Amino acid sequence: MKRVFRNSRYILLALASSVVVFIGILITSSLPFVVSLFEGISPSAFDAAKLAFAVIVTTPFEMSAFELLFAVLVSLLIGMNVSLLTFFTRLYRALPRSAGVVSSVGSLGALLGAGCAACGSVFLVSLLSTIGGSGFLALLPYGGEELRLLGLGLLITSSYVLVRSINRPPVCPI
Repeated sequence: MKRVFRNSRYILLALASSVVVFIGILITSSLPFVVSLFEGISPSAFDAAKLAFAVIVTTPFEMSAFELLFAVLVSLLIGMNVSLLTFFTRLYRALPRSAGVVSSVGSLGALLGAGCAACGSVFLVSLLSTIGGSGFLALLPYGGEELRLLGLGLLITSSYVLVRSINRPPVCPI
């Protein structure tokens, strides 16, 4: 990990990716509210942008401590994964075999669990209901919070696999 983040380019890439993901989480968690604001009225483009910006900026203050911590952790882990994956592809001119799969599955799982239980997991519930998964979510003891932790675990696993792949060349040592 020191090898990657010794270079300031990769630190900036990780931070920029983290900020983009965090803003994306804020937008998706406040999207139902913003859409409901504009259903009955047709404000000017400037007023709409100003109102949407104000809602997105105040969203972190409306989140619980657990939701905010989750959003920050997911953002940082995805930013770190983007940076590690970029370093690996530039170093070896190839994609790692297992880390790419774990990274994409972990990112998807973590992002689908983002937001509050009322609006953030609406997408996940509607997606799972098409395949009969809403009954499965009702059976979970913590109401779907397990999926958030699973996504975080997959992101951490992805980071670990990427770091191991960077330290080991992708060719057979024999």
